[in-house]
Amino acid sequence: GVINIITRRARDTQGSLLVAGAGSEESAFASFRHGMAVGDGHLRVWGKGFARDESVTPQGHTANDGWSAGRAGFRGDWKMGGGHRLTVSGQAYYGATDDTWLVPDTGSRSGVTPGDVRQRTQGGFLMARDEWTLSGGSEAALQAYVASGELEIPAAIRERRTTVDLDFQHRLLLGERHDVIWGLGYRYSRDDISSAGMINIQPRQQSFSLASAFIQDEITLVPDTLRVLLGLRLENNSFSGFAPQPNARVIWTPTEYQALWASASRAVRIPSRAELGAEVDGAVVPAGSSANPTPLPILIRTVPPNNLANETVTGYEIGYRRQFGPALSADVALFYMVYDDLRGQMMGPPARFVLAPSPPHLVQTVIPDNNVKAHTHGIEIAVDWYPLPWWRLQPIYSYLDLSASSKTGDSASLVTAQGLNDGDPQHHWSLRSSMSLSERQHFDLWLRHVGKLGTSGSPLHVPAYTTLDLRYAWRPTRDFELSLVGQNLLDGQHPESVASLLPSRNLEIERGYYLKARWQF
Repeated sequence: GVINIITRRARDTQGSLLVAGAGSEESAFASFRHGMAVGDGHLRVWGKGFARDESVTPQGHTANDGWSAGRAGFRGDWKMGGGHRLTVSGQAYYGATDDTWLVPDTGSRSGVTPGDVRQRTQGGFLMARDEWTLSGGSEAALQAYVASGELEIPAAIRERRTTVDLDFQHRLLLGERHDVIWGLGYRYSRDDISSAGMINIQPRQQSFSLASAFIQDEITLVPDTLRVLLGLRLENNSFSGFAPQPNARVIWTPTEYQALWASASRAVRIPSRAELGAEVDGAVVPAGSSANPTPLPILIRTVPPNNLANETVTGYEIGYRRQFGPALSADVALFYMVYDDLRGQMMGPPARFVLAPSPPHLVQTVIPDNNVKAHTHGIEIAVDWYPLPWWRLQPIYSYLDLSASSKTGDSASLVTAQGLNDGDPQHHWSLRSSMSLSERQHFDLWLRHVGKLGTSGSPLHVPAYTTLDLRYAWRPTRDFELSLVGQNLLDGQHPESVASLLPSRNLEIERGYYLKARWQF
């Protein structure tokens, strides 16, 4: 899938905006925005920051996972000569996150030793985009950006990365039936990574490039009734090589109030820098446990693979949308996805005996591979209903069935496949309610339910939960708003996930409240 974030033009955010708030979990947050006319265009400057409280352990103790961050940026839009429209934007950020890692330790009876860590991130980017209209009414855009950032966890890892990206797109109409858009892109990224302790990433410095080209044609077969979209994206990257990604979509609108659509597409995920070059001490199986009857602890170490291929997904979807009247609409979608060459792992050579660092222990290596496959199918249903002119209801339901398996039967590969099977809830539903009680008062409700993860006794098990958020907003004047928000109101605390990537503790979400003020002038 593709996430496309489009920010409003600077001319649409003139004037000033101030927001501030504080509460039990959202400890403090504030932001500002100011827009002004500059020459033949407009400029917007902004900044925001927040501090979030710590979560709790299942026993109710305060955890070490506070989070704070700040960002500041700008965007300017100007009309240039020759019909060109120039956009320049930039941003700088800083953040700090606390955590407690369960570091693998062969000298510990439990196999781990807790240790507090702090992650720090900082960086920024600068982007420029030029859009213009060509003869014949076609449109073109050229965009470039450079980003630089740093991530550091003392005594564990420090990464510095610089990325440069160029993108060109051209849209043109061919006759009355073809709406074509094509483009070219190139991205170059270089890093410098130093690591220690349980993580070792090599080589220390490495560069990565990605070249791409795409074309899409929206073909009108029957005006206002039947359209077909055909597209192809070609990528070539320095990690895993060439990857074609085609897609096709058909949309039939027999009336202006309903539409039936279907699509087929293929997408890939390239291997990451860490997957290709990281050696990680992932876990220790204590001596004498049910999984290790030997008298020596076993250190499980992931070592870099010889190579990794792209993960692939081929997706098939069909959907129906219907507007039953001015106050009611519904959207239903069915999907079937086939995943192949998913990231798995296999057992390395038999465990070897190691004397140092003490105490004596065994080291069992596992090697990343592409020997896991999966398929999913499900349905998504969304309704938008106004039972009264001032009351909006939005119920949503989704069902997901996931089945993953190993291609080899290797014990480590079977563990990976089972983790995927336990990692997604089958059922999810929510109900949003928005009420305009008066011109100056609004009341919002969000009730949601998430099905269980895994089975009871599984390390990935999370019980199903239902929770409720409420918001009351009051405008004493047209430009000033006060709102009171309550989150996760149905219980004092509950789990929503388990740690699966970093060796963190499993934590729970608490009930929270905050007060927010918003002033626009």
